[in-house]
Amino acid sequence: VGTSVFAAGGGGAILRFDGAAWRPMAGNSETALYGLWGNSAANLFAVGGGGRILNYDGTGWRPVKSPTGMVLRAVWGASRSEVFAAGSGVLLRYNGREWRDASDGVRLIGCLWGTSGANLYSGGAAAGGEGGFIRRFDGSGWRDEAVDPAAPIHGLWGDGRGNLFAVGGSRAIGGILYRFDGRSWQEAWRQPEETLNQGLRALWREG
Repeated sequence: VGTSVFAAGGGGAILRFDGAAWRPMAGNSETALYGLWGNSAANLFAVGGGGRILNYDGTGWRPVKSPTGMVLRAVWGASRSEVFAAGSGVLLRYNGREWRDASDGVRLIGCLWGTSGANLYSGGAAAGGEGGFIRRFDGSGWRDEAVDPAAPIHGLWGDGRGNLFAVGGSRAIGGILYRFDGRSWQEAWRQPEETLNQGLRALWREG
């Protein structure tokens, strides 16, 4: 586990922790990377600007043909043959051989999380960046979940055992945190109006 930690970011930078230090990897790209996902140290995907998609097979990173030129900000998969990538008005789906456009409405998707190809959530901002959404994919189609439409969603996290959270917000409305109780999203916390308004961007829960 200690030698299978990866990080990616600006200028196409990719780092790998070898158990002692972080070392740069040749990603063969100068495009900013925003999302990483893998199901093993020999099967990872990185996505970023200009629709860039890279795949790591355990020996090196190589570019993968992408059906879009739009910025990709998130990637998540259920298996080697079921991977989703999303970003600025685009949603892609990988079937193990090729990436295909699976966009459903113009949304600015910033995060993805799921437990299977039939239980996937996306979050982000509405077209134009105003307001926000959480949508769930059940294997056949997407549907909107009931959350505050004024709050962009920036982060999703779950443990696969029924605990699922989302965070978001903006300077205009402050930070907001939701918890999914198995049936619906419940507002667990909202930044008090008298405090400095800042949206929440990421979350993690022990265990």
